[in-house]
Amino acid sequence: AAVVPAPLLKEVNIIDTPGVLSGEKQRTSRGYDFAKVARWFAERSDLILLLFDCSKLDISDEFKSVIEELQPHEDKVHCVLNKADQLDQESLMRVYGALLWSMGRIFKGAEVARIYVGNFRDEPIARPEHTLLFEKDKAVLMKQISQLPKACSMRKINEMVKRLRRAVVHVCLMGHLKSKMPMLWGKEAAQTKLIEQLEAIFVEVRRKYQLAEGDFPKLDEYRAALVLSDFSTFASIDRNVLNTLQDLLLKDVPKVTALVAGVGENQKRNGKSKKNTKESDEGDEDVDADSDRLPQMFQMSEKDHNVQGHNVLLAVVISVVVLFIALFVASVMDDHKLLLEFSEKLKHSIQNLTKKPEPIVYE
Repeated sequence: AAVVPAPLLKEVNIIDTPGVLSGEKQRTSRGYDFAKVARWFAERSDLILLLFDCSKLDISDEFKSVIEELQPHEDKVHCVLNKADQLDQESLMRVYGALLWSMGRIFKGAEVARIYVGNFRDEPIARPEHTLLFEKDKAVLMKQISQLPKACSMRKINEMVKRLRRAVVHVCLMGHLKSKMPMLWGKEAAQTKLIEQLEAIFVEVRRKYQLAEGDFPKLDEYRAALVLSDFSTFASIDRNVLNTLQDLLLKDVPKVTALVAGVGENQKRNGKSKKNTKESDEGDEDVDADSDRLPQMFQMSEKDHNVQGHNVLLAVVISVVVLFIALFVASVMDDHKLLLEFSEKLKHSIQNLTKKPEPIVYE
């Protein structure tokens, strides 16, 4: 650890990770999973700075694996292009564009990471023509860092929104997998087939419910968790749950954001409560208007609320019919063993239909 007389460090903790290996050095074992450790710190950080050397812009396999682990936190990621004073204006533009393109390929979000250009060394700038650009980017970066303590609350709200969006994806995936399972027999074979086709199922669910690709979990980790699960215990898609998530995203989160930003208090001090009531009513109308443009999973109807109950009732009716057929066959053939087998399978199926679903946990 380094100790320096910087007042900023009283409010901000800076964590410097070990250097990323490249070339033949990548074969050297660290003794731990460097990418996973980087993700652990990223989950608990407010800002992530990726430092690039303009003379060594190639992204090694280890560095790429670290960046891929940062995908769920791409809104925190900012890039710093160091030693940029070694390049002329034309070369600097090419390097900047190449870095921007590389980041765009790794991060799947709509916005690319911000890139700060400069010479962050204790040495004079080699090319004075870059001084204005470097000082401007440095000032923006320092302002970004100095505002981290104030932005901590907003970051927590953003993290909550991320968790809500992932919860929506999880609910839709579980319900979709449950809908693909047979009611009575052949469940193990069907589950194995669904796990093998998980990538195609991700695409199908994303298109069906109009979900964002960045909200989906990692394919390999999710597949590993599903192998240890029983799909028949999953809950069907509950429109009431999705409705609750909708209210959180469209109504509760904006209210909390306004409180954190101090909007409500400032307006009350200015004596605009009456106007606020009118604006609030208009805001509710906007929410209702936005509901018409929501993804398909949030477009509810009275029929949707009864779908799960109707499916369970249908399954029970089919099971009773099968039981009567089994009784008839057993009485004709005088085969009590066959009747017992039918009874056990029927009992197991009904238990699966009424069993409370167990939560699935994946890292």
